[in-house]
Amino acid sequence: MKLNKLSIDEICVKLNMCNDDFQDFIIDHDEHIRTVNSMKTTWHAGKNNRFLTTKASDVRKTLGTVVDKKWTFKLSSGPQYDVSDLPENFDSRANW
Repeated sequence: MKLNKLSIDEICVKLNMCNDDFQDFIIDHDEHIRTVNSMKTTWHAGKNNRFLTTKASDVRKTLGTVVDKKWTFKLSSGPQYDVSDLPENFDSRANW
């Protein structure tokens, strides 16, 4: 699985973690480790015993993103500002 040069959304879909029809599964850590290490970056992935039997649903809880639609709510629109009088360019070095 090649993940570099993909957007966050594309990676999420490719890993099958963000779909509305999400099916829980035990994560194949070896596959992810091979994928990350094949990118030949300065970072090296390895096994962590704490997560060896982790399910994808456990990981989703720690991502900091609400994926359960029951937990979301619509924000009211905030104040509207007239942006027509804003300068085309602004350089703080020249203005301060």
